[in-house]
Amino acid sequence: MREPEGERLNKFVARSGLCSRRAAAEVIATGRVTINGQVVTEKGWHVQDGDDVRVDGIAARPERLVYLVMNKPIGVITTMSDPERRVTVVKYLPDTGIAVKPVGRLDKDTSGLLMFTNDGELTMRLTHPRFGVEKEYLVTVRGALAETAVKKLRDGLWIEGGRTAPAFVHVEFIRSDGQSTVVRMRIHEGRKRQIRLMMLAVGHPVMELKRVRFGPIHLNRLPTGMCRMMTGAEVTSLRVEVGLEEGEAATPRPRRPRPGANEVPTRPDPNPKTEANPKVGRNPMKGFPDPKVNSRRRLGSDQAKGGPGGGGGNSGNTGGPAGRRGPGAKGTGSHSLAGPHGQRRGPSGKPGTGGPSDQTRRRRSAP
Repeated sequence: MREPEGERLNKFVARSGLCSRRAAAEVIATGRVTINGQVVTEKGWHVQDGDDVRVDGIAARPERLVYLVMNKPIGVITTMSDPERRVTVVKYLPDTGIAVKPVGRLDKDTSGLLMFTNDGELTMRLTHPRFGVEKEYLVTVRGALAETAVKKLRDGLWIEGGRTAPAFVHVEFIRSDGQSTVVRMRIHEGRKRQIRLMMLAVGHPVMELKRVRFGPIHLNRLPTGMCRMMTGAEVTSLRVEVGLEEGEAATPRPRRPRPGANEVPTRPDPNPKTEANPKVGRNPMKGFPDPKVNSRRRLGSDQAKGGPGGGGGNSGNTGGPAGRRGPGAKGTGSHSLAGPHGQRRGPSGKPGTGGPSDQTRRRRSAP
C-alpha cells in the first residue's frame, strides 16, 4: 500500500513548537486540533500543503530546522535556564530567532562539542542508547595509567547504575614524570558522568575532559565558546546515522596511523635490525664496521703474537730474548719449544731429551 503524501499530523504539530511529539499525540486525541476547520483525532493523519492546522485555535506553523555546533567552555551549565543564575550555554548561542535545545548534555567541568537543534526526532535518536551513536573524548587522568586499568576500561566495569559497555581506550601519551596520562575514549552510552566514574573506578581521577566528536560531527578547530551552523552534508550524515534517511552510515574521519589499541606507545629503536642488514644494531654508523668489535679483534691478535718479551699463549710460540717466555707464555701446551735457559723441549715436553737439531749441534761441537 502506498504511503499517503504529506507529513504526519503529530510530527507537524510538534515541529511547530507548540508542544513535544508525545504531548502532540495527546492533544490530537482530545480533539484540540483542527484541519481546515474540521476536528481531527487521528495522529497518523497526513497534512497536505496548504492545509490550515490549528491547536486550540492557534495556527501551527512549523519552524525551519536549525542545527548548531558549540565548543562549550568549562564552568558553563548545559541548560536553557537556571534558577541559581549561573552561566549557561544560552550566553554563547547566536540569536537565530528559533528556540533550540541541546542534544544531550555536558557537565559543568567538561568542555567540547555540544549540538543544538529544534529537530525533536533527531535529538531523541541521537541521545537514545538503542541507536548506539558513538561519542569520542580526550581524557586527562591523574597518574600513569597501567595496562591492567586499560583492559578493565575496555572490557567494561561496574559503576553507579550498572556495568558499562565495552569502550574503545587508547593511551595517547604518559608524562615522563608519571603525573598524568592522556587517553582517547569512545563510548556509545549516555550515562551521567560515565567517564569520570569509570576512571575513578580504576583509581585515576579525571583532571580534564573534552568531547571532540559526536557521531560523524567533529569539533575540529572551533574556538572555545564559539558556535557554527552545521553544513547540509553534516545534517544528512546525522540523519543517516540514526536511520532517518537512507544511505551508508557515516564513519569517523580517518586518522593517521597510531600504535595498536592494545599497546602503550613506546619509543622505537632508531636502528632496528632487519633481514637485509642483520648486523646493524644500535650502532649509528649503519653499514660500517663496529669499532668496538674491531678493537677486540686487534687485542686478541696481539695477545696471540705475544707482547714485550714474548707474549705466546697456549700455542707455545718461542719466547723473547734469552729464550724467556713472555707474560702470556705459560708453556702448558704439548708443543711448547721454550724451556729454562734456552733449552729446547722435545715432543714429550721434558727438557734435555733432544731432537734432531740437538744431535746435529753435538756432532759439530765434538773434537
